[in-house]
Amino acid sequence: MFNITRLNFTRTLGSTAMLGIMLFLSLPAATYAADTIIDIPGPGASFSNPPGWHAKTMASAYKGQTLRTFNKSAWSTFKFGSLASGKYDVYMHWPIWAGTPPDTAAPVIIKHSSGTQTVTVNQRQNGGKWNRLGTWTLNNTAYLTLTNRGNGPIYSDAVKLVPSLVTPPQDPTLSLTANPPQVGKGGAATLSWASRYTTSCTASAGWSGSKGTSGSQTVNNITSSQTYNLTCAGTTRTVSATVKVAVVSTTPPPPPSVQPLVVGLNVNQFQGGSFDAAGQDFTRELGVHSIRVGYNHGDHDFGVNWAAQNGMGVLFHLGYGKGCDVRTATGRQCYADRSAGLAQKYGNKVQYYEVWNEWNIGLGFGGPGSCANQTICANTVAYTDLLCRTYKAIKAVAPNARVVSSVTSGTDLSWNGRVFDAGGGKCMDALSVHPYVYLKTKFSVPYTSPGSVGAAKFVEAVTAVDNLIKSKNGGRSLPILVTEEGRANGTSPQITADYLTEVYKRAKSLPFLEGIWWYSLEESSPGRFGLLSQDNTKKPGFFALEAAAQE
Repeated sequence: MFNITRLNFTRTLGSTAMLGIMLFLSLPAATYAADTIIDIPGPGASFSNPPGWHAKTMASAYKGQTLRTFNKSAWSTFKFGSLASGKYDVYMHWPIWAGTPPDTAAPVIIKHSSGTQTVTVNQRQNGGKWNRLGTWTLNNTAYLTLTNRGNGPIYSDAVKLVPSLVTPPQDPTLSLTANPPQVGKGGAATLSWASRYTTSCTASAGWSGSKGTSGSQTVNNITSSQTYNLTCAGTTRTVSATVKVAVVSTTPPPPPSVQPLVVGLNVNQFQGGSFDAAGQDFTRELGVHSIRVGYNHGDHDFGVNWAAQNGMGVLFHLGYGKGCDVRTATGRQCYADRSAGLAQKYGNKVQYYEVWNEWNIGLGFGGPGSCANQTICANTVAYTDLLCRTYKAIKAVAPNARVVSSVTSGTDLSWNGRVFDAGGGKCMDALSVHPYVYLKTKFSVPYTSPGSVGAAKFVEAVTAVDNLIKSKNGGRSLPILVTEEGRANGTSPQITADYLTEVYKRAKSLPFLEGIWWYSLEESSPGRFGLLSQDNTKKPGFFALEAAAQE
């Protein structure tokens, strides 16, 4: 079925042993509709076992046979000879390891039709099954190379190519906005639109003619209020959007000036259970601008007072009910009154107060799973009532304090939109979200994506929130706070550090984004979040946040 077309060996004598091994396996000339598997060794494939690579019989290997090497720089290449051009999902198989632990980040180079890409595999995990590396467009020049980088042995077992499924026709979408939505007489507005799965668009009402499927156009000399319609044809149906530009007697207020980005930190210490002396020393070393404390309506004097003494701001998470049943109006007033007591106590030591935390997934009501059998998670009317009661109570005793709404898990545009629909826009100074683009589904990236890819998705996520706010708030932005963002480090803490650096760098160009509070100071379990490991070892992200705070 497969045959080895070439086998090369090189050894550098008189120095550290370097073994280069190229295992070229070519595919028969055909167009594959089914999965293609290359096995070492396998039926129809001959292989001689050179020094450095050793054949092993292991029940968890593909078909019970695999190869292992301890030699640094040893490598094996699967060459996809006569492969028909197309998109393929690429998988690797390795056995459940035994003896010496294998590499946790063995580099794999994929040569695809437009270049090469390197991913890493952790052969200590997911042994005995197929592990997806990604999707690429491949042709007859494609190959895959696995290399030993000297951090333990590696296994060369089997590779599988699965033709990607054809995506069915998608329903078209269309958005149309005007900036600004209000102008003085004779003023100008820019119409911007974006559509997906459409082939053509046509304008009507206040403008006309054929338009691209995405674009922008400035309309000048608007002397009376106008309505602008756009209709786009898709493969399944047509979609339409309308936007209005109102002519007002006075010029709209200028947009708010851009403020320096707040570099903040969630000071969780999951092992000690509090913000202890060691945590305070590390936070002081980081030099962040603000810390996020609070939780469950505890007063947390130590965190608030320590921050004030060290020249840091405080974002106080008011937490959950703690005896106030917010399912009732009486309980919501109880929560508001307690919040006002904290605001009066702390004065100008606290700049922000968040109302609840991740109500949209049930936190404070039994956890994320509680939403399956409770209506409270979707009850934005009850949350908005809680928000407005708390806003009024805090402002009465601390008029300069900022009351922060929503605090959603993910961006949850639907849930946040319903808060505005229920009247929440008049009861907030800012809106908080927890995008977590390496975990969520609305705006997400694969876990092994480079930091730059994650940062681009982060910008897309918070921009969508800003667009939602403007659509519900008369075209005006409100400050957005990202009060939790992070990445469970796993076996790639450097990706987390790169992501952190890119997020803070790009966030500075977003005028609506007021601050980002990284999650968190200490990891909650080995390899999960945290700038510090549980033994207080600094991860790469620690130094990345320190640099961001100093810029």
